[in-house]
Amino acid sequence: MGIVLLIGAIYFTLPHWLIRVGFAEANGPGEVVSKVSIYKSTSGDILFLASDDSFTDCYVFSSATNAITIPSCGSTIHNFGIVAFSNESPISGVLSSNRIKVETDMNVVITESQIEFTTLSGHRIMARRDSF
Repeated sequence: MGIVLLIGAIYFTLPHWLIRVGFAEANGPGEVVSKVSIYKSTSGDILFLASDDSFTDCYVFSSATNAITIPSCGSTIHNFGIVAFSNESPISGVLSSNRIKVETDMNVVITESQIEFTTLSGHRIMARRDSF
């Protein structure tokens, strides 16, 4: 009975789980700042999770809309290393193109080979699409 409940719980929450599929680099002025973990959901959304000692930034690339959104990372995303869990599926957030709520130009460049954007903290994330 316990195994059936466990399988049912995993199946029910499957859209909320994301698996780490690679890494990207976050560059600051002239130097590599850190590696950014890339997670993929079953729906195809890509989560960029940048963790430092003092902050955690996360951004979601929606393959359906070809847009970057900024979720409320601390209350929505829970990181467990090679997997992450989202309280919401799909992960909601503010579109990077929303100039009212996002007051800075994130300079989002999406091509067939890579995704690039500038985080709100000023780091430039570059991810090759073949890494995810």
